[in-house]
Amino acid sequence: MNSLETAISHMLWSDQKFFDLVLQLPEESLALTAAPGEWSVGHLMMHFVESAEWFQFCLTKTPWAEHLPAQTMADVRRLKAHLADLAPAFTLQVGLEDELLTIDTGEEVMTAQRSMILSQAVVHTAEHKGQIASILRSNGVVFDLDRLDVWHFSRKH
Repeated sequence: MNSLETAISHMLWSDQKFFDLVLQLPEESLALTAAPGEWSVGHLMMHFVESAEWFQFCLTKTPWAEHLPAQTMADVRRLKAHLADLAPAFTLQVGLEDELLTIDTGEEVMTAQRSMILSQAVVHTAEHKGQIASILRSNGVVFDLDRLDVWHFSRKH
C-alpha cells in the first residue's frame, strides 16, 4: 500500500532546501513581485509558514498565528526555523488512520480527509515554490528548482 509518508518527507526536505536557496539571494529579492499589487517573494515566504500552521490546525486543532512578510534574510532564517519546528506534526500525521476530520475555524465548519489535507500541504508548497521561481526569473534572477525534485531527494534518502 502506498502512503503519503514519502511525499511528506520530500515536502519537508524540499521546503528547507528552498529556504536555503532563497537565503543565497540578495536581500532586495524579497521585495520582488510578479506584477504591481501582487504578493512579494517575502510575503510568499511568510505564507509558507502560515499555511503550514493552517494545515497543522486542520489536522490537530493547534492554533495558528499571523506572521509578517519576510523583509530581511534574518526574517527568512526565522521563518525557516519555525517551519522546521512544524515538521514533526506532519510526520506524525502520516502514521495515523485516514479519517474524516472536522475543521472549525470559528466562522465555518468544514470536513476533509486527513490524506487530502496532507496532500494539499504537499501541493500547496510546490505551487508557491514555482510561483517564487517565476517571480525571480521574470526579474532576471535564475532560480533552479530542479535541485529540489524527487530525484535529488531520492539520492539523499
